[in-house]
Amino acid sequence: MPVNYSILVICIAYSFFALGVVFSITNFKKRFSQKYSLSNCFPYEINYESKFVDNIFGNFCLILSSLFIGFYYGTFTGSHNTGIGLFIMIAGFGCAIFNIVMIWTPLKTLKLHIVFSTLQTIFSILLSSSIMLDNFSKYSLDNNVLNIVSGIISAVITIFLFLMVMNPKYTLNIQGEKKVNKKGETSYVRPKIIMMALTEWIMMISSLVSMIPLILYTASL
Repeated sequence: MPVNYSILVICIAYSFFALGVVFSITNFKKRFSQKYSLSNCFPYEINYESKFVDNIFGNFCLILSSLFIGFYYGTFTGSHNTGIGLFIMIAGFGCAIFNIVMIWTPLKTLKLHIVFSTLQTIFSILLSSSIMLDNFSKYSLDNNVLNIVSGIISAVITIFLFLMVMNPKYTLNIQGEKKVNKKGETSYVRPKIIMMALTEWIMMISSLVSMIPLILYTASL
């Protein structure tokens, strides 16, 4: 795909994702009278106990964003290495699919949620690492500075995603924090950070961020 078209697709994907998140957070606050935070709320919670139409604008925008992400990676044919290029296409397309799946898979289907979350993580790390390898491989052939810049960006993304998963706090332990008020009444408050929920959002966002080093790669051709 030509660079100018790639930039257009990336801008559309970013815009729809941002709009989808804003619409969904606003809708969540209106329905439940409480704040939605990406740091302690799972992606599926934007549709918690609701139908598609209850968050129609948010869902529609997030789905469109994922479709453009899938289109961008699924049509990538610019790799000088056919094998790595195929990994980029598959991983990118997989990320797009699970970006949608994760906003509809609740924790009450725990095993399924864990399987999908794991696959989302695998595809996300595979995507950024494949882009990194492709750039470093091409740089070794023609010493194009765009490839080394793109490779470094992809390496940073890969390391960051890997560290997120390896974080000791990355668990399903979402027990509320015990709070006691002045009257001695006990209540439980959701932790400010739930690592698994935050990681699922970061994996979704990473499929967008990984577009940047890939477009630099395309510009180097």
